[in-house]
Amino acid sequence: MPDNFAIKQKRFPIPPESGLTGMIPIPKESQKVIPISYPLPEGLDLPGEFSTFQLTDILHGAVLLADSATLHVHPTSNGTTHFLGRTLDESILTYLYKNATIEQFHVVDQLAQWLDMHKAQIPFFYKDKFELIVSGIKIQHADGHWVSLHAHVIPYHGSKKPTATFCITLREITYLLDSRDVWARLSFGGLEKTAFAWHSSYEIQKNKDLLSDREKQILFLIRQQKTDQEIGDLLYISKHTVHQHRKNMIARLGVVDSTALIELALLTRLLN
Repeated sequence: MPDNFAIKQKRFPIPPESGLTGMIPIPKESQKVIPISYPLPEGLDLPGEFSTFQLTDILHGAVLLADSATLHVHPTSNGTTHFLGRTLDESILTYLYKNATIEQFHVVDQLAQWLDMHKAQIPFFYKDKFELIVSGIKIQHADGHWVSLHAHVIPYHGSKKPTATFCITLREITYLLDSRDVWARLSFGGLEKTAFAWHSSYEIQKNKDLLSDREKQILFLIRQQKTDQEIGDLLYISKHTVHQHRKNMIARLGVVDSTALIELALLTRLLN
């Protein structure tokens, strides 16, 4: 395990060349689940912390900082070497230009247009409190094979730069997926989140989440290891309806089975 991931250090160091100040604190927790918390930005008179996300397995995750103006990546760990065979230390656009397929460029372009359309819909109060999750982006490993990544993006407030800086957590999810689809979820507002969703294959109505409230109810019960019949009895719907909802969720998130569905839903905050 890289030294800068060690729990005893309590922090991820930020490289001096990034032009950023401070450290990313890591509370004393287990190595399998590490909450990384960020303080509220100056000017917001609110208690507590504004965002928390989890690395469910630090051997398969990495933390990066990216400048919004140049899209240049500043790695704060060597975690990408575990699943990419290399450390990302260049512009995201440069990396895509060198390594992405035409299909990947098309997906990234669609995703960028979607983000540009919806970022204006985030209320000013939440500009520093949003979360962006992108699932299924494919990047080529140093040995030539392709891996699928899950990216969790939040604002980082330790920067002295006039342009925004984002903290990006990456995790390899190739083993969870059975699809070439890419999808994204932009959310804000704490527990009562408002979310916008984008999917490379499914047309999702404006201001709709990836899963409906009913699907989230069913997913919650699936996580409790309820059978389709038990879920149907609890929600007053038929066993067939539950089964169809399960199939629809697996297809939409592009996962291999119900177990992968639950894991990816937890990573994506669709399931708490």
